[in-house]
Amino acid sequence: MMDDLLPKKVSKEEKINDLLAEAVNKAKEAAIEVVNYNEMPLEETAEVEGETVDVKKPKKNPAEEKVEELEGIRKPFGKE
Repeated sequence: MMDDLLPKKVSKEEKINDLLAEAVNKAKEAAIEVVNYNEMPLEETAEVEGETVDVKKPKKNPAEEKVEELEGIRKPFGKE
């Protein structure tokens, strides 16, 4: 009676095989879902709702200023 309550002794190899089989089955299920999803027909009559809006890049705030190189400061790497 106590044997039913205790977990079955499993070797490392058996555990690896069980985990691999489970991973393969999950991968197969995922692959089938992807194939089924890709085969779904697209609604060719679907219309995009909304309106077209022109978008402009905002000006930098504050605007960048050109700064003279200061004496005593090393030039940036590669511009020596």
